[in-house]
Amino acid sequence: MIDASIACISQGNWTSSIDPNGGTPGRPNSVSGKAEDRGPPHALRTWVTDSTHVVVLFDRSMDSASAASPEHYRLMNGPDIRKIDMQPPLFDKAVLTLAAPLQAGTFDHLALDGILDCSGEGMAGHDTLATGLPVDAKPGSIVINEILFDPKPDGVDYVELLNISDAVLDAASLSFGKRDAQGRLTGIVACSPMPFLIFPGEHFTMASDPAVIRKSYLVRHPEWQSPPVTLPTMPNDEASIELMDRQGGLLDEVHYRSSWHFPLLHDVEGVSLERVDPHAPSQDASNWHSAAISAGGGTPTERNSQRRDIDSAGGAWSASPEIFSPDMDGHDDVLTLSYRYTRPGWAISVTIYDREGRSVRSLCRNLLCGNSGSLRWDGTDEQGRHPGMGAYIVVAEGIDLTGRHTIWRKRISLAGTRK
Repeated sequence: MIDASIACISQGNWTSSIDPNGGTPGRPNSVSGKAEDRGPPHALRTWVTDSTHVVVLFDRSMDSASAASPEHYRLMNGPDIRKIDMQPPLFDKAVLTLAAPLQAGTFDHLALDGILDCSGEGMAGHDTLATGLPVDAKPGSIVINEILFDPKPDGVDYVELLNISDAVLDAASLSFGKRDAQGRLTGIVACSPMPFLIFPGEHFTMASDPAVIRKSYLVRHPEWQSPPVTLPTMPNDEASIELMDRQGGLLDEVHYRSSWHFPLLHDVEGVSLERVDPHAPSQDASNWHSAAISAGGGTPTERNSQRRDIDSAGGAWSASPEIFSPDMDGHDDVLTLSYRYTRPGWAISVTIYDREGRSVRSLCRNLLCGNSGSLRWDGTDEQGRHPGMGAYIVVAEGIDLTGRHTIWRKRISLAGTRK
């Protein structure tokens, strides 16, 4: 223990002995001193045990009398709070009993203020946390959104999930695994060892050591990191990883390959693969891209640096941006060609030409497409080389089963790339 005057504080108030003998039994502690000021206490997150009980997790031991007073808590649009029980021995969890049940799938916000920690320090202003009763995840409600499988020597792998539904989900009801050479699921682990609510639009990042991720990348939402989870081994060349529900049903699957990384990026160590469109197919290689170097090579817990939603502008085809520069700075690194057809049954061919009319890259040929979708060009030619800066022409042709033919041309500009 560092500071015996705040013996009730556990996290941050203990460290390894520095005495040459390895310990100081019967003598003053070798590390005695004043503990680092952690600032005011905060509520970290909530979960539910059933429809009438909400658990609040604090970042330290709290004063059990202060934290058990209902006057410090309020559900914005939910039922009244009937009573509060603090959980020993650490008193860092408060169990709220509600006067009426929560509705499954919906969420509310819990406001907290005026609560003291065990040393008597009070919260600074208000804390507001989302809470709600989760529902079982279904295919299409949550996806694998980012993968780091080739970390730096002092780093660890991570996998990020994204809730793309409008309901509350629980990471503890999800499991993660991979397929072996025979296609069998192995290394199955729970995505969280304890209840962990994932709200609509939130990212949830799993790693064996969340602190290492925070040291290696800019983690804007540490509260969206899972407790330590031992992920299945993810080889650097390729592997198939799966996300499953509580019954073992498949929710999402990605067979990643190292070749999915941006071909002009010489060193991919420590660079994650990001999903470009969360609603596009998981196994579409063009729907994955190396994270921007300017974003630190990874964006755990936040919006992907390479994410681009399908352009909803009018017309059958659109290009965005019209000037792009694949220099890995996180800004306009990839050209996205979006299409929309009012009827099904169209086959499309898309080719990139230079100013002399020479074919540089064929993105697809006679591809049977849906009513809407997108294709992406990373700025390389058929051999994976940079064809040079300047103007290029995109030609998209479509033909349907009745023989109707369309053609769309667009001039775009390719700027420089990182040397």
